[in-house]
Amino acid sequence: MTRWVPYQNATRTNLKTVGKISRKSNTSGSGRGNPERDEVHLPLMKLAWNYPKLCLDGQCLLMHFANERKTTPWYGAILKSMGVTAGVSDLFLAYPTPRYPGYWIELKHGDNKPTLLQREFMKRMVAMGYAVDWFNDYRKAWNSILEYIGDPVQFVI
Repeated sequence: MTRWVPYQNATRTNLKTVGKISRKSNTSGSGRGNPERDEVHLPLMKLAWNYPKLCLDGQCLLMHFANERKTTPWYGAILKSMGVTAGVSDLFLAYPTPRYPGYWIELKHGDNKPTLLQREFMKRMVAMGYAVDWFNDYRKAWNSILEYIGDPVQFVI
């Protein structure tokens, strides 16, 4: 048996159904996403998209890992076989500097802190030489990104 077992038994019909279930359950029941998470994540991405040094040929170097989903066990097995891993930070800045090969960023809202799995992932990335941090304010995250790439900060906090 290979690790791709979930695909061997999947038909086009149940893949469509599972996808619908997954998308619906990812929206916290409202159909509109997660407002608390979006108040940190979306403004930061808007800043990145409008910053020429971070966007090349229509692609932003600050990338989001859509890892925050609730799903059925069956679809979860498919995602796991595709490489989705619990604890991976929300964003990765694919911008190497002389000191770091890239920058992993975890975003939280309110007083939330990274989970145990997220902290373990961050420790592994630090051990591999990456810059790593977490923020609950998009302005602090943006200033940190600007410092990382060697540009002056924009927000006085």
